Amino acid sequence: MTDKPSIKSIHKATTTDDSQSKPLTRLEKLEQQRAKIAKQIALAKNRDKQTERKLDTRRKILVGSTLMTEAESKPELYDQITRLLDRYLTREDDRRLFPDIPPQHRKEKTEDKQKATA
Repeated sequence: MTDKPSIKSIHKATTTDDSQSKPLTRLEKLEQQRAKIAKQIALAKNRDKQTERKLDTRRKILVGSTLMTEAESKPELYDQITRLLDRYLTREDDRRLFPDIPPQHRKEKTEDKQKATA
C-alpha cells in the first residue's frame, strides 16, 4: 500500500517562501502604513506646489498684459518697461520676443577678458 501524502506535506511542497505565508507583525503593518502615508503626503505637497506655480504664472501673465495695455497709451511707461527688460533679459531667446529691445552686447564677457589679461 502506497502512502498518500498528507495535506500538510502538499502545502509545504507548494509554498516556496515561508516568509510570504507568515503574517505581518504589528510593527511591519505600521511601517507599511507610514510608507503609504508618506507617499500621500508627498503627492499632496506636489499638487500644492503645482497649484502655486500655476497661480504664480497666471499672476505674471496678468501683470504683463496690464502693463502692455497701459504702455500702448503711455509712452513714458513704454520706455520704462523697455529699459527694465533691457536690463533684466539676459537670454537671447527671451530678448528676441521683444523686437524693440536690441540684441544684448556681451560687454561683461569683454570686460572680464580685459581684466584677466591685465
